Amino acid sequence: MPFSTTAQCFPDSSASWCSIDLGGSDLVWMHMVMESDPDTIILGQTYKRIDEYHRHSQFENEERVSRDYVRSTPDGKGYVMLLDSMQEYLAADVNAAVGDTVRDVLIKEDFGAQSSPSYFLWDVVVDSIRTLENNGVIVSRLFIHLAGFQPGPQSQVYFNFWQAGIGNSTGALFNSYVWTGFFELMCLRIQDTFVFNRNTALPYLPGVPCECSLLPVGIESRTNAQPMIGPNPSTGLFNFTTSQRVLEAIIFDPQGRRILRTNEQHFDLTGYAPGLYTAVVTTTHGSQAVRLVVGRE
Repeated sequence: MPFSTTAQCFPDSSASWCSIDLGGSDLVWMHMVMESDPDTIILGQTYKRIDEYHRHSQFENEERVSRDYVRSTPDGKGYVMLLDSMQEYLAADVNAAVGDTVRDVLIKEDFGAQSSPSYFLWDVVVDSIRTLENNGVIVSRLFIHLAGFQPGPQSQVYFNFWQAGIGNSTGALFNSYVWTGFFELMCLRIQDTFVFNRNTALPYLPGVPCECSLLPVGIESRTNAQPMIGPNPSTGLFNFTTSQRVLEAIIFDPQGRRILRTNEQHFDLTGYAPGLYTAVVTTTHGSQAVRLVVGRE
């Protein structure tokens, strides 16, 4: 059965948004995670939590910088509760139609890691809606722009969107910083399904593995995890080196096509061309995408 996101705005749990903030003097990797935590009750309403983490190097641990509380309604709307004001605001409407103007949407404006974000209400226009299908994954994207502010063609077509099942392309709230060109989306993921990947051919199809790691454990375990597969690089023979029990591994070739599914301790890619492959490994602690380099002697 193909995977398909529903008309629900935000996911129920286990989702991840990855992006890079290219602004200012720092390069910041941004990682937003909705884990399978218990629901949070605020003023009698039930919310899910989305935590945002930053790191300034690929080799340092992530630091949590904020937490958002979100909920979805049956009509496709998503809401965010801001604790500072103890008020709820509209964040997205994945059931809006082409040409609709959605009034008073809460927008986040973030000028980099050295400053606190600000928020404002803005009308949002739905430009187009596209249903994309790839590798059995089907998603519906509503491409949007802020009323009175037209972004550049590439930003508008590829990065400014609401998506059913994932909410905003930039996390709990849409981040206007994407319009400046200093904010690059990398990957969106729901559970073990990749629903957006920046590093693939246009039009940024779903169903292609990417490095938006998601493990249903604490952030310390996620950032300090030991290598799961070795040797890497390899001529094609790989072993699982993790102490966790491997339930399943799915291997994708450089074009994102699934070529192997296994739960054995070893697997063999010597019959495939050299290149960069991806293994999505599911253990008793969750799932993780691992890059594999296949070379030749």
